[in-house]
Amino acid sequence: MAEQLSSDVKISIIIPTIGNPMTVQYINSEKLKENNIELIIVEDKGWRNASRTRNIGAAVAKGHILCFIDDDACFDFDELLAKIHEASKEIDKAFYWADAPHILIIKREVFLRLGGYDERYPPRGAEAVEIRERLKNAGLELKMLDI
Repeated sequence: MAEQLSSDVKISIIIPTIGNPMTVQYINSEKLKENNIELIIVEDKGWRNASRTRNIGAAVAKGHILCFIDDDACFDFDELLAKIHEASKEIDKAFYWADAPHILIIKREVFLRLGGYDERYPPRGAEAVEIRERLKNAGLELKMLDI
């Protein structure tokens, strides 16, 4: 599921997929190693539940910053890395969000404390909106990503 990295992984990129992780084509594996980033791809095993696959990825992640990306997202990887590093400076008081493609950058500790994504939402449900509102209600500042 995840490439073995040293214990000082700072960032975990988590991609939930239903068998077609198109997003992977945008990720440069050399830059992952250079930046000590782990890539976790979680295959939905028939649950049809994006929240569950995201939560499974977060549970095994070693990074203290989590970056969730949908499996059909199209983006510039260098730009995403720059945004993640920029976000890491304020990750204690904010979370970072993009609506399309859905990207969430958050401190792992905060994500786990809030209980992760709500798995009661159906496939393609409003789980992304729900977690965003929960994070805002917990006092974190929403910072929009322009990717």
